[in-house]
Amino acid sequence: MFFQVSNQMTLGETETTIVERLEKVLAQIIEHEENARQTLLEKKPKVVFNHIGRAYGILANAHSISSKETMNLLSLMRLGVDMGFVFRARNGRWWTRCSF
Repeated sequence: MFFQVSNQMTLGETETTIVERLEKVLAQIIEHEENARQTLLEKKPKVVFNHIGRAYGILANAHSISSKETMNLLSLMRLGVDMGFVFRARNGRWWTRCSF
């Protein structure tokens, strides 16, 4: 999923004001994302881990894949890394861990 943050009212505002407002909006978006991740982990950790594992499997083994599917699967892998379900070993291989 992708988001676009745009500003409709910049005429007459200083760059500092615009940047400060943007920082506030970004902080709210980050907070919502972190809350959503926490809720997912609390309510359905096995489902989340399953989706991440499937994404890894498809990315590692698919011979042909669309760019849209690739982006969705890479997003799940990034989520797995951020949540500590997926990590990269010293030898460069990816590993998953289940911590329920």
